[in-house]
Amino acid sequence: MTSDKGFTTIELILAIAIAGIIMGAVGTFLNFNLKGFNATKEIIDIQYEAQLAMNQITAIAKESKGIEDIFDQAGNSRIDSPDLLINPSKIIFHQEDPIEGTIEFEIDFDPSTRVLTCTITLPDGSSQSYPMASRIEALSVAPTNDVDFEYTKSIQIFLDMTDGDANMSTQSQVKFRNFEK
Repeated sequence: MTSDKGFTTIELILAIAIAGIIMGAVGTFLNFNLKGFNATKEIIDIQYEAQLAMNQITAIAKESKGIEDIFDQAGNSRIDSPDLLINPSKIIFHQEDPIEGTIEFEIDFDPSTRVLTCTITLPDGSSQSYPMASRIEALSVAPTNDVDFEYTKSIQIFLDMTDGDANMSTQSQVKFRNFEK
């Protein structure tokens, strides 16, 4: 009686072919899921960043005395503009602190870098800047009194962000709690 231990070449080739088919199917499945995960992550990241930026802008505006000045992309002041929608390069808010005095918040939007930055200037002249958001496609602001920014008691803010295929638009209406004019 002879004992044949081992595999024939054909059996090995068939085993490798079956393993290759299974690994190809698993690889395709994993690749498809990885693409879906990355797309979802882009959307979640941009939603988070848009909401965080909008929360910061509304918190600053809400506690301010109104818009101190607003500039368009050409650098022109539009505080008394009858335009109902401005794509600003800079918005300046003032807040009164009972201890510190008047604190200035300057929100800058640079469309070439797509970055939104806030600069806080204290009464002693010291200032600090920090980025609020990147990947900004557009920032728009409109007065709710349909007249101008100088005498409006609230504004609407529109923020559009893009990252790859992910898009996010958010808007908020903010009433100035400490409005003075």
